[in-house]
Amino acid sequence: MNRALFILLTLATSLVSAEPMIHEFQSPHMGCLFTFKIVDEDESHASKAAQAGFARVRELDAAFSDYQPNSQLSQLSATAGQTALVPLKDDLQRILADSARLWKWSDGAFDITLGACTKLWRASRKSPQLPNAESISVARATAGFEKLQFSPDGHSVKLTQAGTMLDLGGIAKGFALDEVTRLLKTEFHLSNFMLDAGGQIAAVGHPPGREAWGLAIEKLPSESPASPTLVLKLKDRHLATSGDLHQSVLIDGQSYAHIIDPKTGLGLTYTVQASVIALDGTTADAVATALCLLPETLALEKLRALPGVEARVLRQRQGEPLAMWQTPGWAAYLAKPESPSSR
Repeated sequence: MNRALFILLTLATSLVSAEPMIHEFQSPHMGCLFTFKIVDEDESHASKAAQAGFARVRELDAAFSDYQPNSQLSQLSATAGQTALVPLKDDLQRILADSARLWKWSDGAFDITLGACTKLWRASRKSPQLPNAESISVARATAGFEKLQFSPDGHSVKLTQAGTMLDLGGIAKGFALDEVTRLLKTEFHLSNFMLDAGGQIAAVGHPPGREAWGLAIEKLPSESPASPTLVLKLKDRHLATSGDLHQSVLIDGQSYAHIIDPKTGLGLTYTVQASVIALDGTTADAVATALCLLPETLALEKLRALPGVEARVLRQRQGEPLAMWQTPGWAAYLAKPESPSSR
């Protein structure tokens, strides 16, 4: 056989037989480990897509971080109390607009203006001891979304109260996964991948040989050991889980979560886990935070106003049994039914 023809036939055979595989990539950002699982026949193409995704996350972190003094967010917080409007770059403008929308939806349960209270909680976590009453009172006085005033076109903003600090920790990872999802779809033409930002998930398409991505929700210590692990089947959906399982501090025998209660300025003092399935990560992230605070009846009422959103909440107050509620459409995503002991 002609050598050139043999090479062409060999190449054609390899192209036909090539099958998509899951290629995994990891990189730390926004205080957690980002993991990208990309389904592609070409590992090199998947790697380029992943690196572009991580670069986008780094760009967003540089804009949204309240740890970095030179970030756009920190620079905006530094203008608090000044009278001039501050022009916003596109990413910060969009996430602030989303934050305003979700603050209004949640009746203030989701509030990015609690940054001063968040700073106190971080100090308490390191001490560990509670801030004094005066410090809490001062921090609470700087919070309130009415202190964040937008220009008519929404492209500029000012913080009217001196000392107000913004904290995007309850929405930034979801926003970042939305951006990476868009990037992988439009610029790299990928249709099957799973993105994980420390438990915040974007499940797009499906893995090879399956109809959807299988994702487990970590059990709370107070759940029955005999209850099965909750596994969800997700396709073209985002999942966010918020609660006190990993970020809490024990002070004088009381556990305080990292989720700040606007009414007290302190972390929540009860066990809670809120999981949200949504069409986008921005909504899933912020709603999961809000559901840790909202009472069941009000939460269920408000969730009806969010198309495509389903949720499950576990809550346990001191001395009470573990309680659970979920939206009617949550069960459709279960890979296997929950046993009675987990309800």
